[in-house]
Amino acid sequence: MGSRNLWLMLAVKLRARIAANGPMPFEEYMAACLYDPDGGFFTTGPLRSVKEGDFLTSPEVSPWFGRTLARFVEAHEADLVVDVGAGSGSLLEPMIEELGNNYSFHAIEASPAARGALLSLVGDGVHGSIDGLPERFNGVVFANELLDNFPTALAIRSPELGPRTVEIFEIPRTVYA
Repeated sequence: MGSRNLWLMLAVKLRARIAANGPMPFEEYMAACLYDPDGGFFTTGPLRSVKEGDFLTSPEVSPWFGRTLARFVEAHEADLVVDVGAGSGSLLEPMIEELGNNYSFHAIEASPAARGALLSLVGDGVHGSIDGLPERFNGVVFANELLDNFPTALAIRSPELGPRTVEIFEIPRTVYA
């Protein structure tokens, strides 16, 4: 099923939720649009952060960002490296090339397509959440693109009402392709 159909089904699901429960906070709407298991941008469809995908981040453009971070890791007494929100693995790959087998590498990623791509890079070090990490470790954690993908609350301030959070009252029926 194409992305457009999945997004249309998600819109129907969100409309039904709003009809049943009333307005939803913007951050819940954003979380569903990004991570809903049946229609979220990152949880359905192909790997997004590749040349053929929807966007690129700095590690996809050049390996030098990862190589530079590898030098940071070497300067610390760490034995484990974690990339949270690892995407395609383009940050981890040059780090692994630079650091070799002296470290344990882990990737935390919500996207099933990205987790699949990361398997060839870090094998059983791929996790869907931080729950897959050792309970205690001596390591370095990177989260280069993580904050870009957090559902965010929106607020407005008006002289009459003061600060208010933004809620979604309806999902438009028009879908732009």
